[in-house]
Amino acid sequence: MAERNFKPPEEKTSPVPFFILGLLFVAVTFWTVWDESFTRRPWKEYQKQFNQYELKLVRELLNKAKEKDGKAVAVIDKQIQAQSQKLAVSSELIQIKKELDRLKLVAFEKVQDFAFAKSTYDEAYFHYTEGVRQGHDVQKQLAHLQEAKKEVGRLQPIAEKAEAQRDALLAKIEERQKGLSILIRQRRRRSGEIADLERRIKSIKSRPYEIKQIVLREFERNNFNEPVLRVDRCHTCHLGIDRAGFENAPQPFRTHSERRFYLVEHNYKEIGCVACHGGQGSAITAVNKAHGLADFWENPILNKADQQTKCLGCHTNVFNLEKAPKLSRGIALVRELGCFGCHNIPGAEGLLNRGPDLSRIQEKVDPDWLLTWIKRPKDYNPRTKMPYLSLADQEVRDIATYVWTVGKPKAPVQSMAGLENPKLIAQGKELFESVGCLGCHIRDEKDIKAGPIKGVSGRPIVYWSRDFGPALGNAGKKLRADWLFRWLKDPKAYWPETTMPSLRLTDDEAKAITAYLMNLSPATGAASGALGDTAAFERGKSLVAKRGCAGCHVIPGMENVGKIGPDLASFAEKKPFELDFGNVVNTPKTWEAWVFGKLKNPKLYQTDRIKLLMPNFDLSDKEVSEIRTFLRGMIPHGPPHTVHAEFAERAKRIEAGRRMIEKYNCSGCHLVENWGGDILRHYKDTNDGPPPLDGEGDKVQPGWFFGFLKNVVILRPWLKVRMPNFQMPEKDAAALVNYLAALDNKLRSYVHFDPTRVKSETLAAGRILFQKAECLSCHNKWPSPPGSEPPSAPNLLLAKERLRPEWIFRWIMNPSRIRPGTKMPTFFEGAGAKANILNGKRLAEENGKWIYELDSEKESELAENRPASLWLGSSRIIVTVAGIDGKKIKIAAPRDLGQTISHATLESHGEPIDPALLGGDGYRQIAALRDYLMVTNIFPKLNPKPKN
Repeated sequence: MAERNFKPPEEKTSPVPFFILGLLFVAVTFWTVWDESFTRRPWKEYQKQFNQYELKLVRELLNKAKEKDGKAVAVIDKQIQAQSQKLAVSSELIQIKKELDRLKLVAFEKVQDFAFAKSTYDEAYFHYTEGVRQGHDVQKQLAHLQEAKKEVGRLQPIAEKAEAQRDALLAKIEERQKGLSILIRQRRRRSGEIADLERRIKSIKSRPYEIKQIVLREFERNNFNEPVLRVDRCHTCHLGIDRAGFENAPQPFRTHSERRFYLVEHNYKEIGCVACHGGQGSAITAVNKAHGLADFWENPILNKADQQTKCLGCHTNVFNLEKAPKLSRGIALVRELGCFGCHNIPGAEGLLNRGPDLSRIQEKVDPDWLLTWIKRPKDYNPRTKMPYLSLADQEVRDIATYVWTVGKPKAPVQSMAGLENPKLIAQGKELFESVGCLGCHIRDEKDIKAGPIKGVSGRPIVYWSRDFGPALGNAGKKLRADWLFRWLKDPKAYWPETTMPSLRLTDDEAKAITAYLMNLSPATGAASGALGDTAAFERGKSLVAKRGCAGCHVIPGMENVGKIGPDLASFAEKKPFELDFGNVVNTPKTWEAWVFGKLKNPKLYQTDRIKLLMPNFDLSDKEVSEIRTFLRGMIPHGPPHTVHAEFAERAKRIEAGRRMIEKYNCSGCHLVENWGGDILRHYKDTNDGPPPLDGEGDKVQPGWFFGFLKNVVILRPWLKVRMPNFQMPEKDAAALVNYLAALDNKLRSYVHFDPTRVKSETLAAGRILFQKAECLSCHNKWPSPPGSEPPSAPNLLLAKERLRPEWIFRWIMNPSRIRPGTKMPTFFEGAGAKANILNGKRLAEENGKWIYELDSEKESELAENRPASLWLGSSRIIVTVAGIDGKKIKIAAPRDLGQTISHATLESHGEPIDPALLGGDGYRQIAALRDYLMVTNIFPKLNPKPKN
């Protein structure tokens, strides 16, 4: 038979390929496990490092604790051992414990018997009551119930006796072991810190390695308005971020700076980490990925200089954040320079144009000056906000031609002779420096006085990078004298939207200031060239529209011209490839570098084909960085509204008021929130300057203050500086009133004082006190009668409608406590002085008075033999201070206050003006003075109020 050469497949073998394939499978499996366990989990190494670092810290603390308490614990341990050994060999204690074991068993059996009997009784009671309810014969049930009750009565004292015997023996054992128990408690107290640290070490060693994450549900919405969930795993590696004690740890283990503010008040479990710091919060396979430094990731981690950009995501309704000064300065610059005139910028809605109204410019300036101004504004005013437009000479002439032609005058030209009179100029200088012009304007650099004002330490309410009003050193080169005169008299007659107020100048005063300003730098008379013709007018009209001049100025014919700049609401989301770098090659191709270059030099990216229109504001590097921070924060999406910062009513009023401070520059003259008062730098005595507004909401009645802002009246005629009349809209005045009231927590706008409740004897006493205090020697009539001295204190005739009654009381009590440095004397010396009482005891009863001796916390300044208020919790008792000896105070109370007194407050009513009036009670006399001012017309024959 022939040999078969063919082998079927099932008989063939392939050992080598299978061996190689097996090795390959093993290698791949090994690599997969390695990659999953190590390569893709670098966070494990960080957790190991953190555990080692924490172990080191805890062991150091444990060693210190052992150094401090270890020896004492060792001594106690020896004492415990000795006591334990002594008790262990005590035959008496051994016998007592044996007897206790027997009594425990007996007590258990007796209590169990009693419990069974009680159960039988409860069962019998149920059957009895159920039979009664159903109307059955219950004689057998009743007999059984009575028998069960007797058994319960028999067994109850037996069980109680057994328990009492057992407990007595337990108490006996505890008494024998009392010394040991005390030692154990002492050891627990002394070794508590050591035990806690040892438990902490054990916990760290058994701590598992795990991914830590925060799930932020509906964190934002996508382009289809669908909720997007986000996961933050940052603290998988940043393990000490929310724990105290790691402030000096290396990164990524360091405790977050200002941890309570940023992690507790902001609740990072609802906001996450990426919302503030950027990065890719869900990534854990590599540091670069977690920090968002991977290619095409849109939200990379921010460096420290740019972290404030994220604040806008939640704080959308604030323009000055205390913890984000760089961002706040950027917002202020954008508002101050008027960037919103060309660009759509969220939050800038409703702001006034930053440039003046040009609709009547022919009344104001000469055309020659207009040409030089448009060409290069800083040649005239180096501190101006007006940017450099980079215009050719022909473009300058064309724009000037259009603006001049449409800015037709409405007021006739007035002759202003005699402005060169030296006496008139000197009078104008004195007025300019005294009435308040320096609160908003400077003449030159000499008017800028650096350095803080004494006592002013508050944070800025508004950041200013430029002057609020224009510098006036070169006013004579620009302005027409007759226009300046009319402007000083009534600014709103020329420009209704201006924030320049009226200082209620007379014609002579306005003329004097006009003469002074016009002669600071007289016009040269040199002509820059004639304006153009009709063709120039048309070219100028096109240029004015193209350059966006109407974004800052009111210009006839430009009412319907829109903003020329791009919308900046989502500018922060632009990618570098969407930005045109022009022909610039030495700038990094990043968003930050492009914006910095654009703001620093707006023509930087201009090419032959692309002409850029943005003007140059001559920004410093710091200002550019601040504006960039603001722009970076404007993103159309971010944290959900559920975590946005929302204002309570008080905060809303404060924020709205701060915007009024920005609009009207109130802080140029007044101290507000312990900040501002720039004009006070020009006074040797700040009491000669505008008064501070801190505490004003607690002081004045809202209704009066609202009317005062609408129509200013003279309150302090001795001051040369004048409160201007802003003629502000009612909503602005109301915002300021509510703001100052909210600062002092006066949220209710209604103030009531009922004069019918004031007793006649109180009014009579108030009149006597008013005369004895000689109030009219300072608070005299205004206007003062001929031949008499003008008043040196505010008009008291306005007190009843101007001041809050409770404030008048506190002011009379101690004026210097409310306003340090005031000239108002203290008539009730010691009023309001307090002593904290630690304890006291009743001594005796004398003539219907109960005498107590009190121990105060420290030596007091209470007025002796005078009334005082003793506060026992919320209860107030009027007592008399009978005597003071160091920390010992003797008082006489009108009723029995008990055998002893503890934790009270004694408040002195001070020395009265008249010891015989109203019982010599200083507080009653202060109230009488207050009531007299609130009820009586102290100037019955006062002349009518002068019109402003």
